[in-house]
Amino acid sequence: MWAFASYFVWRIIGDPVFTAAYLAIGVIAFFFVPSAVKGSRRKSATAAYREGKNRALFQEHTLRIERDVFAHESVASEGRLKWEYVEAVDVTDDFTFIYVSALAAHIIPKHGVIRGDYDAFVQEAHKRWQESTCAFEHLDNDIA
Repeated sequence: MWAFASYFVWRIIGDPVFTAAYLAIGVIAFFFVPSAVKGSRRKSATAAYREGKNRALFQEHTLRIERDVFAHESVASEGRLKWEYVEAVDVTDDFTFIYVSALAAHIIPKHGVIRGDYDAFVQEAHKRWQESTCAFEHLDNDIA
């Protein structure tokens, strides 16, 4: 795209040195701007978490899988979310992410579990989420 724009700069201005400089700026920006933006996002996120005390964030949490809901409880809060409103359940080698929205998730570290069977919990959570997602999509298809 930048090369295409450089062609028009050369056609309009007619100066090959200026056109080469314009093209070089584009190539440099292509390689360095993404890393600069990533670093900026990281700094912003870190600053946001450092801003408050975040006392509730690192307290012990109890997570339960109930018949129709995912339940969580801590000293600071408790809540229940129907499985059909869970956005996703993603599993890595060390963590499970139960997304309650596109930007928020319960992050469960495998090695941070104090009581209960981590693998059985994750398997059941993924199963309940998939079942509710299939039922919810089927319902949407019936309405449409």
